Amino acid sequence: DYVKNETSALVWDALYSHIELYYRSFPKEMRDMFQKYVQFLVKPAFLRATDVQAWEKAFFRVVESVNDRAVREPVFDLSWDVKLPAVKTFSSEVALQVLNRSFDARIIPSEVQTKLWCVAVSTENPEIFEYVYNTYNDKKDAKERAKVLESLMCSKTHTTLLLNMILKNNVAGSKATLKVEIQQFMLYHWPDECEDILSFIEKNKDNIVEDDSELEEFQDYAVNPPTICKNKTLEIFGNITESPVNTFYDDFGQEPLNWLVNHQNEWI
Repeated sequence: DYVKNETSALVWDALYSHIELYYRSFPKEMRDMFQKYVQFLVKPAFLRATDVQAWEKAFFRVVESVNDRAVREPVFDLSWDVKLPAVKTFSSEVALQVLNRSFDARIIPSEVQTKLWCVAVSTENPEIFEYVYNTYNDKKDAKERAKVLESLMCSKTHTTLLLNMILKNNVAGSKATLKVEIQQFMLYHWPDECEDILSFIEKNKDNIVEDDSELEEFQDYAVNPPTICKNKTLEIFGNITESPVNTFYDDFGQEPLNWLVNHQNEWI
């Protein structure tokens, strides 16, 4: 539990990487328990990383240390990945205040800016989505547009629009690049949005792959399709596999620790 008071960016960055691996390896029935435990650990750090007064001081007059700036990103990312409720509440409140011109968007640290707007967009508030979408269209610099597009990708109700934006943004016409970007999109949006994803790929496959055999490269991103998408998934990608329920033993050589069960009352 010492990490609750940890302030080192290097430590939080390492924790973020390892916890991601642990979480994927846990059997499904224990993931919620593990998630609540990590929420318990990361919440104090998240509150420190989202201290708006510190943001204001850093923007207007105080020079922050490299660590103080760097620690925000892994803490914010980890908090979002383990679904800490405070992340969505904080991000949507800041976003709405920006929209209402009661919050200066310039003070949002660059380390959390993209993810903060991503989380705000994920609330599916139409005003927030429209604001970020218009921001994307107003940007002229390619790198800045890419960051805003990354935030837009966190919406799960604009699937076809977002996929078409990825296609349009691929100005070089690189099929290899487009293929990777769609696979990354599927990591977050599959299987909930499988119908729109499959429809898009089927319609635009000539822009995505050189020939149909390359569609097999999407199999690892299309695991466990729901019944409504299963036949179409098989038709487009070929054989698909069911993701393993429990890889913890394979990854770590032991079963998930009973410690989680025995101590869960401490953080629930």
